[in-house]
Amino acid sequence: MITRLSTVAPEETSVRLEAIAEQFKPILAFTPKETAVRPEIEKADEAKKGVIKVTLDLDRAFPSSVAQGAQLGQESGGGARVQWAHFLAYMRDKYSPLVKEVERKL
Repeated sequence: MITRLSTVAPEETSVRLEAIAEQFKPILAFTPKETAVRPEIEKADEAKKGVIKVTLDLDRAFPSSVAQGAQLGQESGGGARVQWAHFLAYMRDKYSPLVKEVERKL
């Protein structure tokens, strides 16, 4: 749905990238308990892959947001684009095997 919104209302979606990243962080950070059964583990992995796919789609839809975020971060030290850029870097660094797997499927 978010991917569709990025084509229907790109300005509104780009303004909310920070809020989207904040909602995605707990999904990526979730780890099942040691006693979790296989379906629970698979469900958590699929949720993470879904978040990564949407994030990569948004990154493709708004490539200037990352570059502008880095530039704004150097100039003013804040802003939604900076946090989106940090979220992308965090996701690519911490979840690189899943990111690579999702990228292969795209």
